[in-house]
Amino acid sequence: MEFANLQHLVDYIEQASLEQSFSYQLAIITNGTLLDQDKAEYLLAKNIKIVLSLDGSQASNDLNRQEAQTANSVFAKVMGNLQTLDKNLGLFKKIEIAKVISPNNYQFLAADLAFFQQAGFASLDVQLALYQDWSRINLSDWQIKVKDFFQAYEQFFINNDKQPVIKLNNFYSLFNAENHRLSNCEKYRLDSQGSLFLCLSYLLDAKKLEAERLDQTADFAKNKFALIKSYEEAIGNQIKLSEACFCPLDLFVYCQEKNLNFIETYNLYQQLLSIFNTEMKACADRLYANAQFRKMFNL
Repeated sequence: MEFANLQHLVDYIEQASLEQSFSYQLAIITNGTLLDQDKAEYLLAKNIKIVLSLDGSQASNDLNRQEAQTANSVFAKVMGNLQTLDKNLGLFKKIEIAKVISPNNYQFLAADLAFFQQAGFASLDVQLALYQDWSRINLSDWQIKVKDFFQAYEQFFINNDKQPVIKLNNFYSLFNAENHRLSNCEKYRLDSQGSLFLCLSYLLDAKKLEAERLDQTADFAKNKFALIKSYEEAIGNQIKLSEACFCPLDLFVYCQEKNLNFIETYNLYQQLLSIFNTEMKACADRLYANAQFRKMFNL
């Protein structure tokens, strides 16, 4: 998107919020290659959250993030931009890093965490690349690497005495805002009405439901899980959509394109996320008594 178009959109939303009395929070996801001081100053002035797609050190980042036409590394350009903006605007403390874990870079998990911590970034969100082929993954090795990742994070709090520890935003999904007790991870749970029902329609070989109809269904939220259960029964309970850790529509389309078995792929992704979430909860349980950790997440 041209930056001028983004500015026009922001102006439109600002004006609409004044006329219609609603609040909003804007965010932009960028790879950082075109982020300069003028753009950064504008985004910060407008209180627009800046999320930077960066997977870690150059060794990790280069595996999946190169220039589209030349396949050259973008790491040096991105980090050069960021370091200049950090010097002038203190940007590292004002943006969120979005790291994507993929089958070819999960081995770098702990090393990438150390890179972000040493660089001085304030906030990190780790996401699993769901729409890649994980079929060759060794789940035991995956668990070891995830465990190493969270143990390394734990050590930051134990050993740190000067530099603030980077905030791993995934932990927010573990804490119940009402009583601050650890609960089941909700980060990847189904939250898209349209996507859910479009997927179910595919699975049942039924006509796709239109989003407009879903928007008009006033009692959808109340009856959502009952409806999901009925669809589960209709497809022979091969998958438990009511317990899903992610929205399966895009996965279903991806499996069609790659000629992969949807049920097997779905169950594998559930295992990957379950291992990640289990190790994250174990880490949170161990860190719960740490004063800096508790302050970071307002516990």
